[in-house]
Amino acid sequence: MSRRVERSLRFGLTGIGLCISTTVWAVDQNNDLKEGVSAPYAPTPVGLLQVWGTVWDQDVEPSTDPASYGDPEDDIGFKVRRARVGLQGNGDHFRYEVVVGTAAPYDQVAGGDGDVELIDGYGATLLFDRVWVSLGMQRVPVSREMLINAGNLSLGERSIASQWMAPGRDLGLVVDTTMGEDFKLRIQGGLFNGNNDLLGDIDPGMMGSLRIDGSIGSADLSAPHGIAEGMSMGFGIDGYYDKSFSTERLGLGADIAVRLGALTAIVEGRFQRISPVEGADLVVPDAWAQTDRLGGFAQVGYSLGAWEPVVRFSTFDDNRNADDFGDVANVMGGAVWHHAGNQVQLGAGYIKRLETAAAAVNNDTARIWLQTQF
Repeated sequence: MSRRVERSLRFGLTGIGLCISTTVWAVDQNNDLKEGVSAPYAPTPVGLLQVWGTVWDQDVEPSTDPASYGDPEDDIGFKVRRARVGLQGNGDHFRYEVVVGTAAPYDQVAGGDGDVELIDGYGATLLFDRVWVSLGMQRVPVSREMLINAGNLSLGERSIASQWMAPGRDLGLVVDTTMGEDFKLRIQGGLFNGNNDLLGDIDPGMMGSLRIDGSIGSADLSAPHGIAEGMSMGFGIDGYYDKSFSTERLGLGADIAVRLGALTAIVEGRFQRISPVEGADLVVPDAWAQTDRLGGFAQVGYSLGAWEPVVRFSTFDDNRNADDFGDVANVMGGAVWHHAGNQVQLGAGYIKRLETAAAAVNNDTARIWLQTQF
C-alpha cells in the first residue's frame, strides 16, 4: 500500500472513530431526551460534486503557469474541483458530521495535493442553554465567506483574500452560542492545533479565534441566493492568532451581508500580520520580517427566478511594505442557474485579472461549472 493511500485511510478512520466516541459521550451526557424524539445520531447522507470546465484561458505559456496569487492555473479542459461524501446527524442536544473527499488546488501555491482526506469530522453537544461545544476537524470561525458551505457559493469559488488570509478547517474545540430573537448575536470562540493535521499537534503553539456576528431578519445569510422576505442583514467581526515553530500570524476581519428581496450583497475586508519568531531555527519562517497584508471583496447578486447574475471584485496585497509586487485583483462576473433548492447548480463566468503595471500578467479565464449536492 502506498504511503499516500495509507495516510488517507488513517485520516478517514481516525475521523470516524473520533465522531463515534464523541457521539457516545454526548448521548450519555444528554440522557434526558424526551420519548418519541428521533435519535440525534441517526445518519443522513450528504455529498457534493463540483466539476469545472475551462473554455478559454489567456495564459497559454507553460512558463507562466506557476505565476501568482488568485490564478486558478487551468488550461482549456475539465477538472473535478470538489468531491465529497459523508454522513451527518442533528438533534436537539447533539449533532455530528463525518465527510471525506478531495479537492483540486486553488492555484499552484495554495491548496491540497489531491489526496482523499477527512474534510469534516466532529461532534457537538448542547452544554448549557444555547451553548454548543464541538470537538474535531471543523471550520475555524473566521470570515463570513469561508463559513459559507462550498455548495452555496454563488460563483463556485471563494475570493483571493479569503483563500490566502483566512484559515479554513483545523482540529480543535469551538464554543458557539446565540442570544436574542429579533436581533440575534452569535459568538464563536475556538482553540485549534493550528497546523491542519488530523493526527496530532506538530508545533509548540496553538491557534485561537473569536467571531462575533449580529443579524436581523429571517433570511438565510449562509445561502446568498433566492428571494428574501423583507430585509435581512448580518455583520461580523473576527480575529485569530496562530503561533507555529517559526512564525506568528495575527488576522482580523470585518464583513457585512444584506439580503433584500431578490438582491444579495456581501462585503468583507481582512488584515493579516506575519512575524518571524525570534531565535527559531527548526523551520524556515513564512516571512523574514514583519509583513502586513490587506485584502477583501465585494459581491452583488440578483435572483431572477432560478437564475442569478453575480459580480464580484476581489483584491489581495501580500506585503504592504513592498510597492506593486504581490498586488493582485480580479473581477468575476457570471450567471448561475439554481435548481431544486440549489441541489443542482449550473454556472458560467468570466474572470478578468487586474494587476499593477509592474507585475501585469495576461491571464483572463472563461469558465463553466456544474455541481450537485444532497
